[in-house]
Amino acid sequence: TTVWFCLTVLPSLAQNLQQLDRLDEQAFELLKQGRYDEAANIVRQNLAIREKTLGPDHHHVGFSLSGLALLYKNQGRYADAEPLYKRALAVFENALGPNHTDVATSLNNLAQPFWTMFSRCFSSGFQNVVSLTQ
Repeated sequence: TTVWFCLTVLPSLAQNLQQLDRLDEQAFELLKQGRYDEAANIVRQNLAIREKTLGPDHHHVGFSLSGLALLYKNQGRYADAEPLYKRALAVFENALGPNHTDVATSLNNLAQPFWTMFSRCFSSGFQNVVSLTQ
């Protein structure tokens, strides 16, 4: 059974993962072009396939979660992005350990939408204060 697994399952799995990586690259190109809905469709499909193939706690699933969250963040859909970033963080912590660089990146990704919202609130509030004093 080990030989069958090595000769049958592993090559198929590797080929599927390579195909998913190519689709991730395609989604990233669509993201750069501002074609968010098309990119999100690809990332959601990849996420579902990775979860089914690798299991929900595999670090590659964390990358798909982060990618989908990034798409949502770029659309200003922070409420949709936040749970995906949190889940990606949990996946990376469990799969790679709390001191891995992907955990740090995930923490940064989770903080970015909050920082963006804070910055916008602060800058608009500051402008209101300046206009009131003039």
